[in-house]
Amino acid sequence: VLRTAFSSHFEGAIIQWKPAAVQQSSGIAVEISHRVTWRRSNFFCDDTTIDSSLLLSGEGSLVCQEGCSGTVASMSFYCTDYGTTDNWSTGGRSYNYTFASG
Repeated sequence: VLRTAFSSHFEGAIIQWKPAAVQQSSGIAVEISHRVTWRRSNFFCDDTTIDSSLLLSGEGSLVCQEGCSGTVASMSFYCTDYGTTDNWSTGGRSYNYTFASG
C-alpha cells in the first residue's frame, strides 16, 4: 500500500523486506529495511554523525495497515551520506518484525 507524503523536508524513501534469518514459532518473521532522505537542515548529518553511528530521529513511523495492527518501527535512521550544496541527508536502518500467524 502506497501513501502520499507532502512536505518541504522529506525527499523520499525506499522500504524493502525479506524473510528473517531466524523464524519465530509465533508468526512470520521478516527483516524490514528502509532508506530515507531528508533535508539536511532538518536532520543534520556530517562526517562525525556518520563515524559515530548516531541514530537520527527521522520523522513518523511505519504503521501496519492490514492483517496486523500498530507501529512496526519508527523511521529513525543511521546517516550514511549527505550533501552540503543540495542540503540533503540520507541513511537507513534494518529491523525484524513478526507478523502473527493465521
